[in-house]
Amino acid sequence: MFLGSIAGVLTLASPALAQEPTEAPTTYSPDRYPDESARSSVLYAGAAVALGGYGIAFGTSYLWSNAPTAQDLRLPIVGPYYALAGAKCGPDESGCSTLPVVIRSVFAALGGIGQIGGLALLVEGLFLPTSTSAESHASARISESTLYFTPTATDDGMGLLVGGTF
Repeated sequence: MFLGSIAGVLTLASPALAQEPTEAPTTYSPDRYPDESARSSVLYAGAAVALGGYGIAFGTSYLWSNAPTAQDLRLPIVGPYYALAGAKCGPDESGCSTLPVVIRSVFAALGGIGQIGGLALLVEGLFLPTSTSAESHASARISESTLYFTPTATDDGMGLLVGGTF
């Protein structure tokens, strides 16, 4: 009992104090498009993700060069999926077990997902609707109102608080 009391006193936490947020709240305006500079950022990100995915697949093809699907991994976009379809131990692999096949299949899947994801980002970057800086700043000045809903529960019941700034 005595040791439990000491442990309880030593592990007591100080009461939490509610503090004001340090950052301005983020607002979402569905009628605003990003600036024109966002297009190049999305294109660069898409190229980096696609090249990273291809690098994973290409490197995996050299790590397990005796695998029956190693050459397939060097094909862009479709190579990892060909390799996943034919994942097995090859006749040239000595001492092959399930673990290396699973590991190289995981790398092939990551490479394929990276290449498809990067290609999707590239397409998104090409067709991304943007606005000029003047349009973006003009629509930002229209309204800075926020509306919030907070669920509450007490011993006697439940409710929903609605509030906002206008």
